[in-house]
Amino acid sequence: MKRIEFKKLTIKNLFSIGNDPVVINFTKGLNLITGINFDKEDGKNGCGKTSILHSMLFVLFDETSVDLKKEEIFNNINKTKGVGVLEFHLIDNAVKKEYKIQRSVLPSKCDIWENGIDITPSSIVKTNDLILKLINSSLV
Repeated sequence: MKRIEFKKLTIKNLFSIGNDPVVINFTKGLNLITGINFDKEDGKNGCGKTSILHSMLFVLFDETSVDLKKEEIFNNINKTKGVGVLEFHLIDNAVKKEYKIQRSVLPSKCDIWENGIDITPSSIVKTNDLILKLINSSLV
Protein backbone atom coordinates (compact mmCIF):
# COMPACT_ATOMS: atom_id res chain seq x y z
CA MET A 1 0.00 0.00 0.00
CA LYS A 2 1.27 3.47 -0.88
CA ARG A 3 1.36 6.34 1.56
CA ILE A 4 2.05 9.99 0.83
CA GLU A 5 3.74 12.32 3.31
CA PHE A 6 3.44 15.93 2.17
CA LYS A 7 6.55 17.91 3.09
CA LYS A 8 6.35 21.39 1.60
CA LEU A 9 4.14 23.52 -0.64
CA THR A 10 5.45 26.74 -2.17
CA ILE A 11 3.03 29.08 -3.98
CA LYS A 12 3.75 32.23 -5.97
CA ASN A 13 1.29 34.24 -8.11
CA LEU A 14 -1.48 31.64 -7.98
CA PHE A 15 -5.06 32.51 -7.08
CA SER A 16 -4.98 35.16 -4.31
CA ILE A 17 -1.31 34.50 -3.49
CA GLY A 18 0.89 37.30 -4.83
CA ASN A 19 4.51 37.75 -5.79
CA ASP A 20 5.78 37.06 -2.26
CA PRO A 21 5.93 33.25 -2.04
CA VAL A 22 3.83 31.46 0.56
CA VAL A 23 5.64 28.42 1.95
CA ILE A 24 3.86 25.77 3.97
CA ASN A 25 5.99 23.16 5.74
CA PHE A 26 3.86 20.17 6.60
CA THR A 27 4.59 18.26 9.79
CA LYS A 28 3.74 14.70 10.69
CA GLY A 29 0.14 14.40 11.87
CA LEU A 30 -2.70 16.83 11.42
CA ASN A 31 -1.90 20.19 9.81
CA LEU A 32 -4.38 23.03 10.26
CA ILE A 33 -4.34 26.09 8.05
CA THR A 34 -5.63 29.29 9.57
CA GLY A 35 -4.95 32.89 8.79
CA ILE A 36 -5.60 36.48 9.59
CA ASN A 37 -6.75 39.06 7.08
CA PHE A 38 -5.91 42.45 8.51
CA ASP A 39 -7.83 44.17 5.67
CA LYS A 40 -11.23 42.78 6.71
CA GLU A 41 -13.22 43.27 9.86
CA ASP A 42 -13.95 39.58 10.47
CA GLY A 43 -10.25 38.78 9.98
CA LYS A 44 -10.69 35.15 8.87
CA ASN A 45 -12.18 35.41 5.37
CA GLY A 46 -10.13 36.33 2.34
CA CYS A 47 -6.76 35.40 3.83
CA GLY A 48 -5.83 32.69 1.28
CA LYS A 49 -6.86 29.39 2.89
CA THR A 50 -8.80 28.28 -0.21
CA SER A 51 -5.96 29.46 -2.46
CA ILE A 52 -3.69 27.01 -0.66
CA LEU A 53 -6.11 24.13 -1.35
CA HIS A 54 -6.57 25.18 -4.99
CA SER A 55 -2.81 25.46 -5.44
CA MET A 56 -2.15 22.00 -4.02
CA LEU A 57 -4.77 20.46 -6.31
CA PHE A 58 -3.43 22.44 -9.27
CA VAL A 59 0.13 21.21 -8.71
CA LEU A 60 -0.93 17.58 -8.30
CA PHE A 61 -3.73 17.28 -10.82
CA ASP A 62 -3.69 20.38 -13.08
CA GLU A 63 -7.20 20.95 -11.67
CA THR A 64 -8.87 22.95 -8.91
CA SER A 65 -11.81 22.14 -6.68
CA VAL A 66 -13.98 24.44 -8.81
CA ASP A 67 -14.12 24.80 -12.59
CA LEU A 68 -11.65 27.59 -13.33
CA LYS A 69 -10.14 28.62 -16.64
CA LYS A 70 -6.33 28.80 -16.91
CA GLU A 71 -6.45 32.60 -16.92
CA GLU A 72 -8.23 32.50 -13.53
CA ILE A 73 -5.48 30.42 -11.91
CA PHE A 74 -2.63 32.93 -11.92
CA ASN A 75 -2.85 36.01 -9.73
CA ASN A 76 -4.98 38.48 -11.71
CA ILE A 77 -3.31 41.53 -10.13
CA ASN A 78 0.31 40.63 -10.95
CA LYS A 79 -0.54 38.88 -14.24
CA THR A 80 2.81 37.09 -14.21
CA LYS A 81 3.93 33.47 -14.13
CA GLY A 82 2.19 31.51 -11.41
CA VAL A 83 4.15 28.65 -9.85
CA GLY A 84 3.35 25.94 -7.35
CA VAL A 85 5.88 23.44 -6.00
CA LEU A 86 4.85 20.43 -3.95
CA GLU A 87 7.41 18.25 -2.21
CA PHE A 88 6.40 14.91 -0.74
CA HIS A 89 7.59 11.44 0.17
CA LEU A 90 5.93 8.40 -1.33
CA ILE A 91 6.28 5.23 0.72
CA ASP A 92 5.49 1.99 -1.12
CA ASN A 93 6.21 -1.35 0.58
CA ALA A 94 8.70 0.29 2.98
CA VAL A 95 10.56 1.96 0.09
CA LYS A 96 10.60 5.73 0.55
CA LYS A 97 11.13 8.03 -2.43
CA GLU A 98 11.24 11.80 -2.49
CA TYR A 99 9.25 13.68 -5.14
CA LYS A 100 9.00 17.27 -6.20
CA ILE A 101 6.41 18.55 -8.67
CA GLN A 102 6.61 22.07 -10.06
CA ARG A 103 3.67 23.30 -12.12
CA SER A 104 3.35 26.73 -13.64
CA VAL A 105 0.88 28.73 -15.66
CA LEU A 106 1.92 31.51 -18.05
CA PRO A 107 3.54 29.46 -19.54
CA SER A 108 1.95 26.11 -18.73
CA LYS A 109 4.63 23.67 -17.66
CA CYS A 110 4.99 20.74 -15.29
CA ASP A 111 8.19 19.07 -14.09
CA ILE A 112 8.68 16.18 -11.70
CA TRP A 113 11.74 14.93 -9.86
CA GLU A 114 12.25 11.60 -8.10
CA ASN A 115 15.04 11.56 -5.51
CA GLY A 116 16.48 14.70 -7.12
CA ILE A 117 16.51 13.28 -10.66
CA ASP A 118 14.34 14.89 -13.35
CA ILE A 119 11.88 12.25 -14.58
CA THR A 120 9.63 14.64 -16.50
CA PRO A 121 8.03 12.95 -19.54
CA SER A 122 7.88 14.67 -22.94
CA SER A 123 4.49 16.39 -22.44
CA ILE A 124 2.22 17.77 -19.73
CA VAL A 125 -0.37 15.08 -20.52
CA LYS A 126 2.23 12.32 -19.99
CA THR A 127 3.48 14.05 -16.84
CA ASN A 128 -0.08 14.22 -15.48
CA ASP A 129 -0.52 10.51 -16.23
CA LEU A 130 2.74 9.71 -14.42
CA ILE A 131 1.67 11.68 -11.33
CA LEU A 132 -1.68 9.87 -11.22
CA LYS A 133 0.07 6.51 -11.59
CA LEU A 134 2.58 7.34 -8.84
CA ILE A 135 -0.05 8.28 -6.28
CA ASN A 136 -2.55 5.60 -7.40
CA SER A 137 -5.22 8.13 -8.25
CA SER A 138 -7.52 8.92 -11.11
CA LEU A 139 -9.57 11.94 -12.06
CA VAL A 140 -13.21 11.27 -12.67
